Amino acid sequence: MDYVSASIIPAPQGVTDAQEVVRVSEWLPGHWVGIENETCTYEIIQSRDPGLAPRFLAHVTENGSRVIGFLLERIPDAREAGPADLEKCKAALARLHALGIAKRKLSRHSFLVRNDGSVLIQGPFTGSPEDVVDNDEVMKTEMESLEKVLARSPSVFEDQSARMLRLVDPQRMKMLEEFEKAHGFVVPFVHWQESREGGGRITLTLEQHGVLAKEYEENGFRWTKEL
Repeated sequence: MDYVSASIIPAPQGVTDAQEVVRVSEWLPGHWVGIENETCTYEIIQSRDPGLAPRFLAHVTENGSRVIGFLLERIPDAREAGPADLEKCKAALARLHALGIAKRKLSRHSFLVRNDGSVLIQGPFTGSPEDVVDNDEVMKTEMESLEKVLARSPSVFEDQSARMLRLVDPQRMKMLEEFEKAHGFVVPFVHWQESREGGGRITLTLEQHGVLAKEYEENGFRWTKEL
């Protein structure tokens, strides 16, 4: 999802009656704008056309303060759209455009087609809802390109996922699990190294990570100049 990562997790108690939710997050401080845009877009959809997108349930915070993500309702009985869903996807996209929102970066994965035939639109919504200068032109282009987008195989999402899976090193994933098991969490520096474009390389040993994790935790999970 470009600036964020998404995963399916058990639903926190008191948040929703669903068993699972989608957790979208990004700890990098410079990416808070993307999270804010997503929040504003989902707020507009839920207040003016509920049912067009998965429900926005809550924000995810770091240490109960800084917002690093959000929770969405998981739609378990859904698939991404294909050419046969063109008319239904057109109708859903028209509803989104009626709210003054352009999807941007349109793909088959932008649509969730449920077993009952209804269609929802999901993020990322990469543009700001307040940025309406070129929205009319963008929305026109989106609608005109929809048929080609749905016919694309593999979809942008599938192609991206395949490239990412090829970069996964089982040994590094095992190391990440060992870090978390030993210290209860993995410091952001390690995640940054692991996710670098082209496949990262973790340069900390488990013992070095333990020292860094202890100092990081003792400082309230905040970086110091020394760290």
